[in-house]
Amino acid sequence: MKQKTLRLMEDAISSAGRWTWLETSENSIQLDFEDVQLYKPSLEKYTKHSSEITIRLADDPFFAIFYNDYEDINFLNIKNNLNIKNNKKKNDFLKEEDFQIKDDFSYKIIENGLKFQDFNLFEKINENYKFKKTFLGNIDDFSNINNDFSSIEVDFILLVIFDDIAIICGANQINFFNDFESLNDHDIKKLSNQWWVYWVDYWKSKKTDHEYEYDPACEVFLWI
Repeated sequence: MKQKTLRLMEDAISSAGRWTWLETSENSIQLDFEDVQLYKPSLEKYTKHSSEITIRLADDPFFAIFYNDYEDINFLNIKNNLNIKNNKKKNDFLKEEDFQIKDDFSYKIIENGLKFQDFNLFEKINENYKFKKTFLGNIDDFSNINNDFSSIEVDFILLVIFDDIAIICGANQINFFNDFESLNDHDIKKLSNQWWVYWVDYWKSKKTDHEYEYDPACEVFLWI
């Protein structure tokens, strides 16, 4: 995956995106995002055409979630016998049997809050959150990471900040999927261009007899 494509995906996902799904296994991580600014064809002309995108990280993955208040990570449904509320350890590893991920959560990404390979965002997360729970991998000390991420030996690192939590994950392989169809660099560029054509039509149709279904991804950029 080209760096230019990753930059495009940063903008497409983080402008209005929401994180809505997490699935982890020993060898991969899958994250789903809604309201992504990539075109999604629809049977109905004036329905919403922004995408739901899946990011899959595989081959030696790691995943960690950062937070300041236990209530902010209640989507994990952590077992009560772990007594997490009273556990003041900054770094703690969660085994798969220790939690169950709820299937109805939704976290809005902050403005410019999704980045790949971004040390500045990495540093901000490490400084602004008191606690970290690690799901996969063995990343013990984020404070010693230098500008080239040399202490994390994977090819791709994804960082996302929401209102109350942040996540950092990575692996040696990354793939993007739209409706279970794998997207390559060309596909992503094409869908991005098509989305902007849709955005123009979305705003031109406002207050007409053929107004589109409300689309938060389009509303981020107002028609002038």
